[in-house]
Amino acid sequence: RAFVASLGARGMSEHKKLARLAIRAFYRHSSSKERLARTGNAKYDNSRIAEVLVDALTRRTWVKEDDLANAVLLSAKQVRKALLYLEEQRLVTRAHVKEKDKDREARTRARAEENNVDEHIIMERIRAIDKKIVTYVCLNYSRVYDALALRIGTARKELKHLAEKGPVSVLFKCVNDPEICGKRYSSLDAARLMDPTTMSFKCAVCAAEVIQCGGGEDGSAPEPRTREAMRAALAKFETQVDRIQKQLDKVKGSVPPQYGTLNEYTRARKRAAAASGGGGGGGGFG
Repeated sequence: RAFVASLGARGMSEHKKLARLAIRAFYRHSSSKERLARTGNAKYDNSRIAEVLVDALTRRTWVKEDDLANAVLLSAKQVRKALLYLEEQRLVTRAHVKEKDKDREARTRARAEENNVDEHIIMERIRAIDKKIVTYVCLNYSRVYDALALRIGTARKELKHLAEKGPVSVLFKCVNDPEICGKRYSSLDAARLMDPTTMSFKCAVCAAEVIQCGGGEDGSAPEPRTREAMRAALAKFETQVDRIQKQLDKVKGSVPPQYGTLNEYTRARKRAAAASGGGGGGGGFG
């Protein structure tokens, strides 16, 4: 199966580059900024945690969240919040399983041996220890591609529509000092502002020249949501997403890393370890 082959794959770097570009372009998340907006109190900005986690996940397959937190030197709580956000965005897959609490078992055994407790009693105490819920996480590279392609495609389609068929809404303004006049007119007023002798627009209030504004002719920025503004916005958008679009084009049609479900991944590791004579693989849970 595809996810088995990907366990040792080394040719998927373009998908990993895409994931790293995506998180920096569209998914910078800050729970501290949310808290600051809500309560006016935040200790620090943690908006780059998602970037750190995605970078770390591109170097891993399925990994325990606690192990990931230790690897990136962040608290488990911080990592969990950021991963919940990435899961909501469908960029990562998380799985919850019950595992033996080996740390607690080791402590139980150590205390019992210090008190010379019989082995069969120690085993009874260990068997009585409840299993703990452990969460694993991995990047979902297929979702990363789909989410980016949809996000960029939708934005591009909307901007193109507004640039081609959006409201014209051309505005005109008097060139006189705003304190003296500076009156503005809509395109509906253009006909009555035309001076037939000079074939130019004249202000109906002060007779000064009237020029088109909002299209950049007077050095100002285009008026929001006019066709001129949308053309400018579209050009800016294409510049901003150019690198990501090129990366999308690179990976289009190629098979992304696929790790399967956590159970599938664990079984595949065990089979691979058994085939290489390495025993059971040690990657299971239960």
